[in-house]
Amino acid sequence: MNVQLDAFIKTLFPSRPVPVSALREKQITPYPDWAIRELLINAVMHRDYQSNTPVYFYWFSDQIEIQNLGGFYCAAADFPSQNDYRNPKIAEAMKNLAYNSIPG
Repeated sequence: MNVQLDAFIKTLFPSRPVPVSALREKQITPYPDWAIRELLINAVMHRDYQSNTPVYFYWFSDQIEIQNLGGFYCAAADFPSQNDYRNPKIAEAMKNLAYNSIPG
């Protein structure tokens, strides 16, 4: 798990207290941290690195948009039965460095 990425996500989406009962409250965020982590990791892993265009992350009141260079990479006829990576070395490095997004 990358501590800097997690800190960045917590900065973007700080938790806020929500009353559960008269004497209790629960901290919630607008989106689960693991979901934002997955979106950002995928944007970095699947972008086209032949250009220096950055990954754009937009947060609106009702949606998140992530834009990166590079369109759908897999042949449409093979999707979703076959994996295909634009950057297999980056995907392997992220796997080896445990950049997984699922909590636990």
